[in-house]
Amino acid sequence: MFDFIHDPLATIYLVLAIALIPVIFIIIRHPSILIRRSRKKAKVRWDVISLVVVEVALIYLFIVRGYSYYQVVLTGGTFSDSVFISSKYANQREGHFHSLYTQSSAGLKEPYKGLYRVYEKEKAVAAFREKKIPFSNDTLKDEYDFSHAYAEPATLSLRAPISASQSNVLSNKALFQQSEQNSVVVAERLLGRKLPEDVLETNTSSYAGNSAGMMLTLELVQQFGDVDLLKGYSVCGTGTIEENGEIGSIGSLRMKLISAEREHFDYCIVAQDNYRAALGYLKEEQLSIKLIPVSNIQEALTFLNALPVHES
Repeated sequence: MFDFIHDPLATIYLVLAIALIPVIFIIIRHPSILIRRSRKKAKVRWDVISLVVVEVALIYLFIVRGYSYYQVVLTGGTFSDSVFISSKYANQREGHFHSLYTQSSAGLKEPYKGLYRVYEKEKAVAAFREKKIPFSNDTLKDEYDFSHAYAEPATLSLRAPISASQSNVLSNKALFQQSEQNSVVVAERLLGRKLPEDVLETNTSSYAGNSAGMMLTLELVQQFGDVDLLKGYSVCGTGTIEENGEIGSIGSLRMKLISAEREHFDYCIVAQDNYRAALGYLKEEQLSIKLIPVSNIQEALTFLNALPVHES
């Protein structure tokens, strides 16, 4: 809880915030100190308000700086969304949609730290890029490429990094289950009929989070619908799905786009809310993948339906 003392900037914010408290109380209790100089009570009120605003800002900066935890996004890849569908129904059509995924340091188990404070994150990124586990003497498997690893905000917590990491894992499991349910509801509405009760694969314990919701919905329509949505194209994507069909933004987008580029997909469907950031990542990483921004599932279907048949 007091690890922030290792961060000079967080400590400075706290010291300034503490030092300002008695100043504010003195001015409130003895306004004559300023009135003699300004001779205007209104100015005194504004002086107090200004100091209170500064105090609140310092406290905010201290909390964000001192108790923000970062995860290191290590690597990424893609998988067929057919893995979420029972094997009885997963291959009614050959073509499959693909979701983008990432692996992050938040998945590390004890005794390793999976989340890092502001003053630790750069060292953590540098260690992972050298295939070392930060703040330990252990190394990682050579089969993974961590050269694009980077840190991104994970949580704001007073708890120790390891317990905060475990909490995130449990939360992501719940998000995954809700995402699957939403995908089935939306797909049934689009298809105009109920899907089999056993449509979803039950052995999915290794998956977490809700970023595959949009692509699972498209995969369900692909397998149970009357037309081939893919028409010979390779399409990946990432985005959450709500019961009303709206597509939501996701995290770790930079690494997911790097993965899409590496695996040479024709198109990558992303949430409209992520589109601006995605364009920035394409420029920064010099990627050429074609992005398709959508706000809801109908927009994704409109794009796919308009595609001509792919010429082999």
